Amino acid sequence: MLGIDFRYSAIMRGAVFHRLGFNFVKERVLRRSYGMSLMRIPFDPKKDPQHLKTDHPSGIPACRGIMKWYAVKVARLAARAKVRTRRFLPDML
Repeated sequence: MLGIDFRYSAIMRGAVFHRLGFNFVKERVLRRSYGMSLMRIPFDPKKDPQHLKTDHPSGIPACRGIMKWYAVKVARLAARAKVRTRRFLPDML
């Protein structure tokens, strides 16, 4: 139980220092990867595996399960770095 109290107080001290402008953190290490699963149109038999071939609702052959990674686990980012993307996906409307 004693270790839990120290963890929470460390988090609170860090939040207070951050708000006061004492930014000791120079970089952060990601604990998870962040990405999005996409469907690539049209299906390209030269680079897409055959078992991922599917039909898009428009009838065009497509490759499902393609991942677009925005940030990868254990990557080092500057403390104030922001990962942003602008993407319009008409299938999600």
